[in-house]
Amino acid sequence: MPSQERMNQVVHKVLLVGVVVSMALIGIGLFLTATTPDAGQEWIGLGSLWEALMAFEPVALVELGLLVLIATPLLRILTALVIFTTERDYRFILIALFVLGMVSLAVVIDI
Repeated sequence: MPSQERMNQVVHKVLLVGVVVSMALIGIGLFLTATTPDAGQEWIGLGSLWEALMAFEPVALVELGLLVLIATPLLRILTALVIFTTERDYRFILIALFVLGMVSLAVVIDI
C-alpha cells in the first residue's frame, strides 16, 4: 500500500529531523557552557527564553533543544493527522485527534 509507505517515510523524516535538531542544540549549548567561563548555569523560564536565545546564552540553547525534543512526538501526531486528512481516512483522523487531545490534556493538567 503506497500511502502507508509514504506516511512511514514522512513520519520517519519528521522524527529524525526533530531528534537531530534537538541533539545539535543541546550539544552546542553544552559545549558553550563548558568552554565559556562566565556561562550562566541557571535555568531560564519560558517567558525569557527568547531574550536569552538572542543573547546566545548556552543554557538557553540546551533548553530550546529539550523543548524541540519534547515537541517531536507531538509533531509526529500532527503530521499523521495531516496525512490522514488528505487521504480522508476518517477512522484514523478520529484516532489521531483523540491521541492529540490526550497529550494536550496531559500537558494542561501537568501530568
